[in-house]
Amino acid sequence: MAILCLGVLIPLPLIHAQGEKILAKVGNVVITQEELDAALAKLAPSRRGVAYTRKDKEELLNNLIQSAIILQEAEKEKLDQNPVIKVKVKLFENELLLNEYLKVKFEPLVRVEKEELDKYLKGHPEQYFPYEIRFREIVVQKQEDIKKVMEDLKKGGDFAEVAKEHSTARSKIYGGVRVIKDPKELPRPYLDLIIDAKIGEISDVIQLNKDIIVVKVEERKEVSIEEMRKLQGKNLEKVVEAALGKLKREKIETLAAKQIEEMKGKTKVEVYYDQVK
Repeated sequence: MAILCLGVLIPLPLIHAQGEKILAKVGNVVITQEELDAALAKLAPSRRGVAYTRKDKEELLNNLIQSAIILQEAEKEKLDQNPVIKVKVKLFENELLLNEYLKVKFEPLVRVEKEELDKYLKGHPEQYFPYEIRFREIVVQKQEDIKKVMEDLKKGGDFAEVAKEHSTARSKIYGGVRVIKDPKELPRPYLDLIIDAKIGEISDVIQLNKDIIVVKVEERKEVSIEEMRKLQGKNLEKVVEAALGKLKREKIETLAAKQIEEMKGKTKVEVYYDQVK
């Protein structure tokens, strides 16, 4: 942890709630268990599931004490009266209050159905790839070469033989054959190509940087979530969790936007665009 925890600092009150456990007193400021818990919670995402030890908690408490000392010195110098600082504090308070309102008001109303999550995940194959795909590729760098390749294929040429003759990819020695299980092996346009291509048919031609590519998908099967976990481990859980969070936020924003429109009719709003600098 850093020497000072200004990044996780929460306002240290002069008055604490009755019965609240006091962990430290710094001049006219008290630091409570509730404030330490809030600081721990804010740091938690960076620890990626690693539990706090007692030593960690004591170290963070010491950091809060150091921060409180500096804050009191800053107040003595009246830095808290700086107009710029006041605006920043107000913006921070507004953001905190807004997020809390959205969480309390709308989060309980939001539900992401399994079908929605599945559709979203399958629309992002570079992150979530529930497939094992066997295909053949032909990769060239010149337009005249891909023209010759396509002419040979249209005449009924065997894809594997054409790949051996014309492809510049390492897969050419195997007749262009590749098996993909991990989305990191291919860039997004290539993933889209092998996911969308019809089994047994020659795909459209795509260009990626200097490479011009055509493929023929031979087999595309979906793998179970258990198989994906074996391959991707905790990364898969993070992808699913992030997708779920994004879908929830979108639903919350939709509900909030609808309520804002309803509230506009009950709230007097005056905007002076000509005053904007």
